[in-house]
Amino acid sequence: MDWAWLDTLFNATLEEYKTELADNVFESHAILEILKKNSKVPTMTVGTKLIIPVLFGKAKGLVNYGYYDKIQIKTAGGLQQAEVPMSRFAIPMAIATQELEENSGKAKIIDLLQMKLMQAEQTLEEGLASQLWGTDIIRTENGVPLLSIQKMIEPGATDGDPAYNTEFMGIDPSAAGMSPWKAQFVKGSDTRKGLRDLVNKCKDGSKGLDVIVTNEDGYNAYEDLLLATTTDVGIRYTDNKKGDASYADLSIKNINIILDKNCPSVQANKPDYYGLNSKSIGFKISGIRKKPFNEPDDQDARSTILFVQAQLFTNERRRHGVFKTIAAAD
Repeated sequence: MDWAWLDTLFNATLEEYKTELADNVFESHAILEILKKNSKVPTMTVGTKLIIPVLFGKAKGLVNYGYYDKIQIKTAGGLQQAEVPMSRFAIPMAIATQELEENSGKAKIIDLLQMKLMQAEQTLEEGLASQLWGTDIIRTENGVPLLSIQKMIEPGATDGDPAYNTEFMGIDPSAAGMSPWKAQFVKGSDTRKGLRDLVNKCKDGSKGLDVIVTNEDGYNAYEDLLLATTTDVGIRYTDNKKGDASYADLSIKNINIILDKNCPSVQANKPDYYGLNSKSIGFKISGIRKKPFNEPDDQDARSTILFVQAQLFTNERRRHGVFKTIAAAD
């Protein structure tokens, strides 16, 4: 039987659903929604890679001058381009002949296809949410995972020395002149002091953190501190703009602290708090496409694969940081 009509109908349904799928993926995850709204990091796609202008230092040569003074031209430095490969995701989909028979008629088949797309969307959401925090999913031999927030911010050494920040986006902060390509790092047993220090370390004039992310342990620990002290005013249970649906219920120095259940802590009962400047971080989703339906030899069904590309990136790593909770005796 010729199933070309199913491809035609599915292609039309997918075309209408693409924007909604991308929007739903962003809105399903607190971090992704923040990135979608605030990120201003410019990128250019060349082939299979993202090209990102990266700032890791200041321009050189600023001088006062007068009359006919000679002005020395110096190499600007502090700017280079990073090449980041897109991470590719494949989402298998199948439609049994029986499902088509149970949903006869164009309208019902379109509803069925939309339900299948919603399933694919949820699968993609779960995969992105996991890899965004460094939890891997099933990968093929040549699969490239997402760059993670953990890798972008975490010190590379177990003792938490920021001098051991590892390579990120192909740039090694231990190389000569690359020391600004390091995230900020704070550790301590006093959560409020640690968060304050993290905010101040990441602040540079008007630039600074606009969101802090932690897991349920970290969120509860900070809320307990605020509830135990009547002088604290950083707690609110609704957001003026979003009401009870807000992601951000807690704050410090007017910076939202949000709960992300995918956010890990390296050590049990010692929560980590990740500070992000969302204007210096980006997340790109593109290339939603599909293969034609085919009929497996051993199934009475039609199958296809959805393909999606995505990647996380930053242009100023030093704008982000982490506060790691340690025991008082550590």
